[in-house]
Amino acid sequence: MSFVTKDVVVSSELILAASISNSSGEGDTLSAENDAFNIFGFDRQQGKLSANYKINHKFNAKNTMTIGAIADYYLTNIKDSAYIAGDYRIIAKNNGSGLPWYSFLIHDLPNSIPCLSIG
Repeated sequence: MSFVTKDVVVSSELILAASISNSSGEGDTLSAENDAFNIFGFDRQQGKLSANYKINHKFNAKNTMTIGAIADYYLTNIKDSAYIAGDYRIIAKNNGSGLPWYSFLIHDLPNSIPCLSIG
């Protein structure tokens, strides 16, 4: 989306993205000792949702300013199991999420030092 008034141009942009990864399997180990188990299994899911929003303000041909924010949401589910007495038993299960986000300002205005600020 953008609009123009004389030499001033203001535009905005929104970018959305998503990804997911799944993996599962089992492994076998050799043991010199007679361990209680030697077969293990795993099931893992990881996901990421991203949003990036920015507004560009072009004052004239030489002077611009961009402000915006970036947010990422991470999901993690991990489950490990061991084959014990004829059945898989869960030995570790971890679920988690996180939401880091960043804001920024980029400008090239007269009589100022060009900067990139991330906070």
